[in-house]
Amino acid sequence: MGTLLSEHTSLEDITQAKMDIKARLRMKEEAVERLHALMRQARTPSEILETEKALQKALTERDDLRSQYENQRLLAEYVRVELTLCNRRYVEYSQGGSYWLQLWRSVEAGWEGLVYFTFVMAYLWWLWILIAGLIFLLRYRRRRRSSPTTERKV
Repeated sequence: MGTLLSEHTSLEDITQAKMDIKARLRMKEEAVERLHALMRQARTPSEILETEKALQKALTERDDLRSQYENQRLLAEYVRVELTLCNRRYVEYSQGGSYWLQLWRSVEAGWEGLVYFTFVMAYLWWLWILIAGLIFLLRYRRRRRSSPTTERKV
């Protein structure tokens, strides 16, 4: 299918990070439960507002921790492998390509350029005829000026 130019495999040990997030998530859920209990016991409007603000902040942090934990769980299921494939014909010599393939590619590119150049020159045939005509006229006029005038005797 192609020539392998580079390969990179990355593995990370995320066990510690995952366990840390899981512990923090458990503590945050316990804090949310305590705040719910405080909310039920609140008597004054100021207590209700303070508890509600704290509960809102704790819920936001808990949701963030849940998404981090889910990301860690998904990351633990996959190994990331990066491959770079290239058509053998177009692999540069510095990337492990063959010298002869590079030489052949250069000859092909040069030939293709010559063919295009020839087509352009042939397409502009009228320009070459015009240039030749102008050169002829200029030389003709120059000869007539530089030649001595001959007078006929009668």
